[in-house]
Amino acid sequence: MGYDLYLILRTLALPPACLLLLLLLGLALLSMRRRWLGAVAIVTATVALVALSTPVVGRALWTPLITHAPLERPVSFDRCQAIVVLGGCLAIAAPEWGSDTVSTASLARLRYGIALARESGLSIALTGGSPVPSEIPEAEVVRRVAEGEFGHPIKWIEDRSRNTAENASLTHTLLSPAGITRICLVTHAEHMGRAEAAFLGAGFTVVPAPIGLPETAALHVRDYLPTAGGLSLSSRAATEWLGRAWYWLRRQSGISQDESQG
Repeated sequence: MGYDLYLILRTLALPPACLLLLLLLGLALLSMRRRWLGAVAIVTATVALVALSTPVVGRALWTPLITHAPLERPVSFDRCQAIVVLGGCLAIAAPEWGSDTVSTASLARLRYGIALARESGLSIALTGGSPVPSEIPEAEVVRRVAEGEFGHPIKWIEDRSRNTAENASLTHTLLSPAGITRICLVTHAEHMGRAEAAFLGAGFTVVPAPIGLPETAALHVRDYLPTAGGLSLSSRAATEWLGRAWYWLRRQSGISQDESQG
């Protein structure tokens, strides 16, 4: 129940839910004859929703999160001892599969991790537990896809973590008995800064292997128009900014990694 409440609160704090709440507040203020305050809330919510729905604003929020260049390949044992692939959530009860399966994000990370493993000869560690209701942990679902569909064996599974901080600490517990301290870390580019900090804090030497790096195409006039894709990009960026703010507050307050839920 505690984690469910956290997910609900996080959703309400992010666009578009936070803007819809502000819009409802504005309407409530109008009904209470607080017309000036109501009008300000409604206009603010509307303008913010339109702005965040434009790809140009989404890019502006997202680009500063990208702090790493593409991985210099090939990866060698001199640089890394293992490849760690972070989970990217599950598609719960996917009708076409008849069960939980990997999300688009998890599949992209797995595909890149397997490509790196095949060219380097390094083994893969998957990390991801069950932060949402699921019959089996995320890392186990990803393992089944890796071995059943890609035909690539997975050596290590960490299946208890609920967040990035726990990904790092529990993976260190899993790999340190084998003497593994140098890892190639695979996750999405906007998440890499926070993930790298967590794994460094857990005791690893990290070689970042980001995916989903920004497009290099020039802006087009359509990028200034509201779209569902623009809102999705802004929401992704806002999610990561919120996560970084939470981790910063956690460090300032001295909360350990295992106690965080971001």
